[in-house]
Amino acid sequence: MLTNTGCTLYVTVDGKVYRRVYCPACHWEDTRGQNINKTGSTAVDSVRVFLPLSAADLAGVKGYLVHGNCAFYPSGDHPIRELVTQENVLTITSVSRYDFGSPAMRHWEVYAK
Repeated sequence: MLTNTGCTLYVTVDGKVYRRVYCPACHWEDTRGQNINKTGSTAVDSVRVFLPLSAADLAGVKGYLVHGNCAFYPSGDHPIRELVTQENVLTITSVSRYDFGSPAMRHWEVYAK
């Protein structure tokens, strides 16, 4: 798998406890766009990130995605809403597992907005 950057994921299964997962080698693809209608325009920016299967088990998780190595660690003193208020945080919309083919090609595909 070709990689071009690192990323940090903050994932949860139950919506209460978040776990920080840093992946130093991933492939990050940005898509920028806008929808224009009668009342104005809205941003439709999205991100697709390819992570190796060894990064973490992401099946059924929800959470947030940050480009690069984010030093925020969620805890009782630092709730996840402190992270979400920053502008460079994206919400994970879907996660897909691709575990077929050669071991070098197996990966997670994470979409976020």
